[in-house]
Amino acid sequence: MSSNDPFGTDNHNPYAFNETTAPTVPSGSQRGLVHHVTALSILMIVQGALGALIGLGAGAMAFIMPAMMKAQGGFPQRPGMKAPQMPPEMEWIMLAVYGGIGVVLLGTGVLGIWAGIRLMKFRGRTLGIIALSTGLLAIFGCYVFPPRSDCLSMASSYC
Repeated sequence: MSSNDPFGTDNHNPYAFNETTAPTVPSGSQRGLVHHVTALSILMIVQGALGALIGLGAGAMAFIMPAMMKAQGGFPQRPGMKAPQMPPEMEWIMLAVYGGIGVVLLGTGVLGIWAGIRLMKFRGRTLGIIALSTGLLAIFGCYVFPPRSDCLSMASSYC
């Protein structure tokens, strides 16, 4: 019997290399730590769908907000105050900010959905890790921020 053990085949040595057969697994049980992959893939699809939905909403807001502000006549006003006029550059700034947030969230959402579908079939493990990492970009949508403490009470009328 030849082995790759440089220290010999001493049965009393706990660090000796012993050739053993692989353990047998009962036929009714599953082997390994794969139970979580299905749940992870479903949750990735759900997070991706929500992120893509928020991305589409932010993309729509890129066009809706400047039009609403033009129709209103400027920035929101308080009673008794004259509304300041919106500078023309503000339209492009709002388009760029909301459009950029929309593109980022839509991209990470679609990537999360695609990776979740692939993970459900036990494929694309690296893609899943990349999708989970880029899912952190959802912070730019600001929908993952906790609410302010003064907004938690129902007596607050403006948050």
